[in-house]
Amino acid sequence: MIIKSLVHSSKCKVCESDAHLCGVVDFNTSCDSKLPDHAVLPLTGIPIYYHRCENCGLLYTHAFDDWEFDDFKKYIYNDDYIKHDPDFLGVRPRNNAELVMSNFKPILKWNVLDYGGGDGQLANLLCEQGVKAVGWDPFHLNLELPQGKFELITSFEVFEHTPTPVATLLRLSVFWKKEGQFSFLH
Repeated sequence: MIIKSLVHSSKCKVCESDAHLCGVVDFNTSCDSKLPDHAVLPLTGIPIYYHRCENCGLLYTHAFDDWEFDDFKKYIYNDDYIKHDPDFLGVRPRNNAELVMSNFKPILKWNVLDYGGGDGQLANLLCEQGVKAVGWDPFHLNLELPQGKFELITSFEVFEHTPTPVATLLRLSVFWKKEGQFSFLH
């Protein structure tokens, strides 16, 4: 596993303002590892340094900037992913479906894309409620990119997982129907 070396200060990956070193965690540390239902994994001794933007507040790392798709698939989005994120199965998709259904009244008339939607649970839950929804995620669904334009695009917990948030947003924007809605939530 190759981790990019420490960068003491950098330019924000979103707004290009100054961002400084703000913390470090072990590679095996989950953002919710203090919660009782999360697995506590042994320390790897691999430090992951984080920066915080002074302007927009983005918290990010450079550690994975040089990784390829296969690196993410092998070391993060693998069979052990659920140990770090147990809400991935069930809880988060149900909460997100409720949020989407309650905030977008004309949704039953729209085509909806859940971009970076894990294993497709949110899209499936929306379909069960009569929404024309499709999910896409490079690490979980292994599907080709969807075709067409969408009136609503959701992207829950995606931008903090990408080393290139602006490029990810630009890739996603090609699916947006100009008069539609775009929503991404942390």
